[in-house]
Amino acid sequence: VILGGTGYGFQYLWPNQPLSPWLDRVGAPALWGLCVCRFSQRLLQSRRYLPRLHRGLNLLLLGNLLILLANLAGWRALAATGLGVAALLGIPLMLCSAWQRWRQGYRPALFFLLGHGLIFTVACLMMLRSLGLLDPAWLNTFLFPASAATETVLFSFALAYRIQLLRQE
Repeated sequence: VILGGTGYGFQYLWPNQPLSPWLDRVGAPALWGLCVCRFSQRLLQSRRYLPRLHRGLNLLLLGNLLILLANLAGWRALAATGLGVAALLGIPLMLCSAWQRWRQGYRPALFFLLGHGLIFTVACLMMLRSLGLLDPAWLNTFLFPASAATETVLFSFALAYRIQLLRQE
C-alpha cells in the first residue's frame, strides 16, 4: 500500500511495467482493508463481545472483497467510489469497535485504537491531498510510512498483551 500509494514502487521496484490491479491505488487499499478488517475481528473478538458491530465488520469485509473484484474486472471508477464509501463507513466502525472493547476492559483494544487512529488520520490527510484540498508538502509524503511503522509497533504491543491474556486463561 505504501509503495503503491506513494509511487515509489513504480518508480524504483517495477519501472516500465504495466500497472497491476493488485498494486494500484484501489486494489492495494481494498486488499489492506480486507486484512485489517479481519485482523480487527480477531484481535477484538468481535463475534463474541460485539455481535452487532461484528455483523457490520462482516459487511465491510464483503464490501472490500467486492471492491477488489470490481477493480480486477476493470471497473476502476466504480471500485474507487466503493473504496471511498468503505473508508467512510469502515473507519468509524473499526474505531467504534475498539472503543467499545476498551470500555469493556480489554486492554489490547487501546493499542489497536491508538494505532488505527493514527493511520486512519494520516489516510484521511492523504485522501485530502489526492483530492487537491491539501498542499502536497514533503511532510505529507513521509507521514503515511511513519504512521504505518508506528501502527506496527502498537499492534505488536496489542498482540503481545493478547498472548499474555491467553496464557493466563
